[in-house]
Amino acid sequence: MTDYTRLADTTRIDFTSAGEVNATGHLLVSLLQHHGGFQYPPLTSPGLKHIQRQCAAWLSQLSRHAAMIAPHEVLQAIAYYDILHRVTTGKPGTQLVNTQIIRAFSAATDGDTRVDETELMQAIDNGRRMADPLHTSGPHNTWFVATLRKWLTQMQTSDFSISTSATPDRQLNRASIILAQSPALLPGLKEIRKEIASGYLRYCEQTLHADAPTLLAMLRFTGAILSA
Repeated sequence: MTDYTRLADTTRIDFTSAGEVNATGHLLVSLLQHHGGFQYPPLTSPGLKHIQRQCAAWLSQLSRHAAMIAPHEVLQAIAYYDILHRVTTGKPGTQLVNTQIIRAFSAATDGDTRVDETELMQAIDNGRRMADPLHTSGPHNTWFVATLRKWLTQMQTSDFSISTSATPDRQLNRASIILAQSPALLPGLKEIRKEIASGYLRYCEQTLHADAPTLLAMLRFTGAILSA
C-alpha cells in the first residue's frame, strides 16, 4: 500500500509563495480526507497523526509569513487556512483570514487591479456564510452587493452565456457565488436563476476538454445549482 503520508512534508515549502502555500494546503486537505481526518470521531492512526503534525506546522509557518505575501496574492495563500485550522485545532482560523482579507480589500479599493475580484468575492462570501459581521455589514457588505449587481448586469448583457470578457473558470465561479445568494439580497435573482443555470450549463455540456481551473469551477457551479 502506497504511503501517501510522505507527500505531506512541509519543510521544503516557500511560505512567501502563494502558489506553493495554496498547493500544499490543498494537498493536506486531500490527505486528511483520505486518512479519515474529517470523520467524527476522527480515526486514529500513525499516518493521520503525521499529517496532523504537518498541518500544524503549515498553519504555524503561514501565520508567520502571511504578512510578507503581497495583498494581491495573499487570498490564494489563505484559501485552506480556516478549514485546516478547524480540523487541526478544533477552533476557527478567522482571525488570520480576516486580517488578510482586509489587506486585499484595502488594496483593491485603493486601486490595485492585481487583486482578483472573484477571489475577493469568494473570500467575503465564505465569511458571510459564517455570519461574520466583518463581511455582513459595513464596507465589505456594500462592495459585495454592488459587485453582485455588476456581475448580473454583465451576465444579462451576454445573454447568460460564457463570453470573452473573462476566463471561463472566473465566469463560472461568479455564477456560483450569485446562485448561492438569497433572492432577498438581489432583486430579480429568483426569476433569473434558471437563466443563469441553463446558460452556463450549456457551456459545461459542450466543453469536452478544459483546464484544471475550469473543471474545478464547473464542479462548484453544478454544486451551486443543486444547492440553490
